[in-house]
Parts: sequence; C-alpha cells; structure tokens
Amino acid sequence: MNTNFILLFAGLSLFNVIIQTIKSLCTIKSSTFVAACVNALAYGVYVYVIVFTNSDGLPLWGKALITAGANFCGVYLANILFNKIFTKELKWKIEVSVPNCYADIFARKLTREKIEWYECGRFQEEYTCYAVFAPNSQISKRIKELIPVRSKYNIVECVKQL
Repeated sequence: MNTNFILLFAGLSLFNVIIQTIKSLCTIKSSTFVAACVNALAYGVYVYVIVFTNSDGLPLWGKALITAGANFCGVYLANILFNKIFTKELKWKIEVSVPNCYADIFARKLTREKIEWYECGRFQEEYTCYAVFAPNSQISKRIKELIPVRSKYNIVECVKQL
C-alpha cells in the first residue's frame, strides 16, 4: 500500500463529501447562481474521486473504510461550515394569546422594550391575541421572558419579505 495514495484518497474523499453536502444545502437554501457554482465544483471533484476509487493501490475494504470515515466527518464539518457562512438571523413572528388580566401589562412591556408588535384581537373574552416580531435571537429571548404565565404562543418564521 502506498502511503501517499492513501492520504491523497482520504483527503480527496473528505473534500468531496464536504463539497457534496454543501452543494445539497446550497441547492435548497441559496441563490441559483451560488447553487450552480457549487454544483459545478462538486461534480468536477467527483470525477477525480471516481478515478481514485477505481485505481489500484488500496484494497476495496480500505477504500470503503476511508469513504465511510470521510462521509461521517465530512457531513459533520460541512454542516458546521455552511451554518457559519450562509446562515443569517431570521425574523420571527410570535403569535401570543395572553389572558386578559395580563394583556395591558404585556403590551406596556413590549412598548417599553421597543419591540415591534400589534394587537390581533380578543378571543372569547378570555385572551387578547398579539403578533410580536423578533428580528434576532436576542430579542426572541427578551420576548420569551415577557410572555405572562398561562399564555399560549405560536412561532412562525418570516421567510419572505415584500
């Protein structure tokens, strides 16, 4: 067995898995241009992996072991890398139904904290419904602390903006 071949095959396999995973994530979560660029790179690298997989220098079980290890490590690393590079803060809409006895206090707290909100209406004279917006995770945590006991809430990701 050639050590250089083993190291090259392992490195190429790891890089291939990382780029293939990022390609899949980009296809779903990125722009068409970014997805096309990453896709082209991924399939270009894949050609080299196929050539190395078919070449002599390492038994089949060795190639399988390296490929399995590369897939485990590569997918893990690619997800971390993708989340650091491509993930941005999302705006969330929190629909809160507050017992009427806490409604005015809740509205005053939201206003004092300068959190974007509006009242949606009342439900069976027991609850007041609010739509509260959290542009980032810090505001989300502050809102959670402000929600009164016995309140019910639903969280919706604001995916598109006009």
